[in-house]
Amino acid sequence: MTCLVVPSLGFFCSSQCVDYSGACWNETTAGCIACAQNIFNIGANWTSTTPCTLLSQRTIVANELPNTPAMSLAGYSSTQVSPVTCSNYTFSGQYTSADYLFKNFTNIALNHYQIIVRFNVGYVGTWSESDYLRVTLGDSMQIVNHDYYYSCGNGSRHTFDNITNITTIYGNEENINGQVGYNSSDCVRIREYTLTHNTSYLTVKFSALTTEANPAVQFWGIKELFVVTKDCHSYCITCFGGLSSQCLSCAAGYYLQGNVCLQQCDPNFYIVLDTRVCVSECPLRYFSNVDSNTLVKQCLAC
Repeated sequence: MTCLVVPSLGFFCSSQCVDYSGACWNETTAGCIACAQNIFNIGANWTSTTPCTLLSQRTIVANELPNTPAMSLAGYSSTQVSPVTCSNYTFSGQYTSADYLFKNFTNIALNHYQIIVRFNVGYVGTWSESDYLRVTLGDSMQIVNHDYYYSCGNGSRHTFDNITNITTIYGNEENINGQVGYNSSDCVRIREYTLTHNTSYLTVKFSALTTEANPAVQFWGIKELFVVTKDCHSYCITCFGGLSSQCLSCAAGYYLQGNVCLQQCDPNFYIVLDTRVCVSECPLRYFSNVDSNTLVKQCLAC
């Protein structure tokens, strides 16, 4: 079996690019014409290769499994011991129905409300539309399975205006059943999943449901894995969204009134100093006080 048949239509783009076809000059991370719009500023450079630039309120937790022969599986639990290179594309291994790739990402800062997992998957060999890749994401609060059915349909769902640098997105749905375009069953596809998340770790496991256990007939592999948090407003420590009005707790120097972090509470509210929360009346085991210097109304612990 040929390791990977690359179509004459062009390159399989990096997972940093907005699309798997038509959005890049080449297969490298610096080769994007337009970048993944949920992580990066979408525009890149029309005349030379330029790295994608990160959006505000985004933090890259992991940028791993690069598309180079030097790819390492250090830190991963895997049924494959080493990556495999096919043409210009390096994958985490030649995985079949019984294989998996797993990692626990730890020490994630809590000032976020969602986490994005974005990666490239290579489908090589003979596949059925009923075959799928499964991504299992977990933390202390949840375990989520998301299935990506095999699809090597045609190509770009975006067009790019190289004069005005305007990108028009016609849709970002995967072409699952309309197998149009590529005649080969081989392809590389970008996958992305966004999970509501605000804990300090995330487990990521890749597996597949297929009927084929022979890698000479069919295999899959992962490359260019990004784990990115969507972060709180700078006033917040924890939050349920990216706005200053979506805070659950506040940074130093700010007080939480409702879901807004303020530098001082409204005049009709008291500050609970040890929790930095604004309240209309002091809770049990606290007494009201007015600071003689600032005239700020406070709730002090009994």
